[in-house]
Amino acid sequence: MIKILQHSYWFCKDGGIETVLINWYRNMDRTKITMDFETMLDRKLNTDFVEEVRKNNNNFYAHHIHHDYDLLSRIPFYYSLFKHMRNNHYDIFQCHETARPLFLIPCWIAKLAGIKHICILSHSSLPPTKNFLDKVHNTRFQTIIKLLGAHQLAVSKVSGEPLFGTKNFQVVYNGIDTTKFSFSPTIRQQMRQKQNWNDKVVYGHVGRFVPAKNHSFLLEVFYHIRKHQPNAVLALIGHGELESKIRQQANQLGLKSHVEFLGIQPHLESFYSAFDAFIFPSIYEGLPMAGLEAQSAGLPCFFSQAVTDEIDICNTMFLPLSISAEKWAKIVLEKMKEFKRMDGSVTVKEAGFDIKDTVKNLERIYQNL
Repeated sequence: MIKILQHSYWFCKDGGIETVLINWYRNMDRTKITMDFETMLDRKLNTDFVEEVRKNNNNFYAHHIHHDYDLLSRIPFYYSLFKHMRNNHYDIFQCHETARPLFLIPCWIAKLAGIKHICILSHSSLPPTKNFLDKVHNTRFQTIIKLLGAHQLAVSKVSGEPLFGTKNFQVVYNGIDTTKFSFSPTIRQQMRQKQNWNDKVVYGHVGRFVPAKNHSFLLEVFYHIRKHQPNAVLALIGHGELESKIRQQANQLGLKSHVEFLGIQPHLESFYSAFDAFIFPSIYEGLPMAGLEAQSAGLPCFFSQAVTDEIDICNTMFLPLSISAEKWAKIVLEKMKEFKRMDGSVTVKEAGFDIKDTVKNLERIYQNL
């Protein structure tokens, strides 16, 4: 039995890293691998998953750090983390990283506590930068990671190289339940009636309201779509610190009654079936599961070129952010004219993104350590 401690900075209900970990946990062969979880911040904690983990006789440790970037305030946490690692004899410590400052400290603590294998999994590419100081900062991180001797993993090719500064890392693709996210005409009809979308063309987006997701540009694209398609609706699923700002922008653009802020939804698969198209103009990404889910549901997907083409599976178009929102809208509308909806779940599975297949690959990596 391989015993693993999974470390995430936080563990909220709508986070991408958290969704990856939950999918792993629910699909892992527990006769071979057991997982405990640990998070620094207990704010917005996914208490349902915490309860699930503990019911299965695994441990979930949630701490509260009052000052996110104050190293001194973290010392008691680091000390308790060290004691916990020493007492529980883990085989692997895995840190899930999106280039947050100080993320390497728990890795060094794990090494000092005697954990033999340290893994760092990069979940996102980094924002494009030409800043010299940023490049120096990235190089320093890469050097420390090499000194640590950590096993380097990434969810995509584009998410690994910026953090590790090398191509010598293993790719562990995010996976989804392709059957769950397959297109259902019946569910589509039910959900559209429930949401009052029967006579609407519904453009969807799923993601946290954070700068990387580029909601502001998305609203501008939708503004130009509505000029030519008055029955268009934009459905935004997710929460985040920029939500109020995006609401204000929608009001300023005269879109208040045409943009629906739907919050966190427990049954995303129903909404994908109900959508007519999926627009995802992120500034940077790792490997977005929402993009896989949308393709599995047979939606036409419009991604920015900042999204890795590793998810170019079916019904996709990758557009540059250098062109205007009006040009995006024109391309979307032209593509929609010729599109015919079909289920894409089998195609996504055959491309290697079904959760059962990606977890088997992860199990092999753990066993080979």
